[in-house]
Amino acid sequence: MAMDNNVIECLKKCRVKNKDQRALDQFESMLRFYLSDSSGKVEFNKIQPLQPQDLVPYALLDDDLESKGKEHLSNVAIIKLNGGLGTTMGLDTPKALVPVRGDKSFLDITLQQLKTFNATYGVSTPFYLMDSERTLSLTLDHIKDSYDVKHFSQHVFPRINKETKLPLELNQGLKEHEWCPPGHGDIFLSLECSGVLDELLEKGVYYAFVSNGDNLGATLDLKMLGYMAENNIDFLIETTPKTKADVKGGTVIRYQDRLTLLERVQVDDAHLSEFEDVVKFQIFNTNNIWVDLRALKQKCVEGTLDLPVMVNEKVVQGIGCVQLETAMGAAVSMFDNSVSVIVDRSRFMPVKKTSDLLVMRSDAVDSTDDGYINISSKRNPALLPLVSLSKDYESLDEFDALFSELPSLVNCQDLTVQGGFSFKEGVQISGSVVLKNESAEPVVLKEKHFNNETV
Repeated sequence: MAMDNNVIECLKKCRVKNKDQRALDQFESMLRFYLSDSSGKVEFNKIQPLQPQDLVPYALLDDDLESKGKEHLSNVAIIKLNGGLGTTMGLDTPKALVPVRGDKSFLDITLQQLKTFNATYGVSTPFYLMDSERTLSLTLDHIKDSYDVKHFSQHVFPRINKETKLPLELNQGLKEHEWCPPGHGDIFLSLECSGVLDELLEKGVYYAFVSNGDNLGATLDLKMLGYMAENNIDFLIETTPKTKADVKGGTVIRYQDRLTLLERVQVDDAHLSEFEDVVKFQIFNTNNIWVDLRALKQKCVEGTLDLPVMVNEKVVQGIGCVQLETAMGAAVSMFDNSVSVIVDRSRFMPVKKTSDLLVMRSDAVDSTDDGYINISSKRNPALLPLVSLSKDYESLDEFDALFSELPSLVNCQDLTVQGGFSFKEGVQISGSVVLKNESAEPVVLKEKHFNNETV
């Protein structure tokens, strides 16, 4: 009875912002999973070795697939996830609007890439943003009428009080924090409920390339489009070799005889070190996915796209709560003809924190007038520097104040900054460098070259 009462109360709250029965059914399914006390953890002893057909190196894709991809340019759409705020950088505005190269934001650069692509191939590729409640209006204000951008919104579900198992209740003025988006796995239901999925299929658009809004390396690739079409692939997930910077991110495994995404939240504490082992789990999920929309529609009709539920624990205004989420990459296990293509690092250049922003703004990255972003050809190896900044640089305002000039990172392997430093012109970082300042005042750095040293 207690469970049923909790379900009734949570569904009552959910109906405030969700009128589509399919969304309510999805929330109820996720909620019942949580209330059943299922952990959602993967049993590590049941993980199976990946099979050769699971992983396809991009470098081995036939060059003829590019021509095949060109044949299907009228059949593909681009979708960018635009629901996130820059909270890890102290912002409550869309991350996609943060300046990343000069005064150009992530979204500005993405749209320039799209403009270049369309001009190069003489096409008009449908471009969609999946927004959230908190990003849509600001994004619309930023874009105005400059580009042909279409929008659909992801759902928003109630957060659940961890102690009472009832909807989170907060004081007036904080009500928006009672709600959360249910992870980017919601994209499939949102496409269906918004009508966008049917709209695309009616126009003969059979494939969608989906990626994070902060990943400027995720551009439409003709070879992979051709590979999807040539081999009747239902779902493709791009992975890349795992580095120490990726130990907390998801990986692809074989589980219960299917290719499966494994996220950190699905790992029991006893196996976290094993999960973070870059030898045991050598590939990393970039969150670039390709999906055959015809196969997706069939799954929606059958009601069989039941993604694993992830229970994400949070503390909101001092109250322990959970938000129930799914990951879009987990759909790799839902389709019969799924595969992972191993791509190089140039297709994965996201920004999660100010340390990533420093790299993307630096000379370790090259950008062109047509919007394309690449790892500098001067770097050896062609990997991005690994940067760790202390809390002095946590917010974007603090970061901008202390990095009034950007250091050269083109020859940097890794940089650790502990304490406050004010970077002025002429600072170069080569190899592995650690900068320490234990005083309360920032140390001014100007016209200095640090090379494999701790200062």
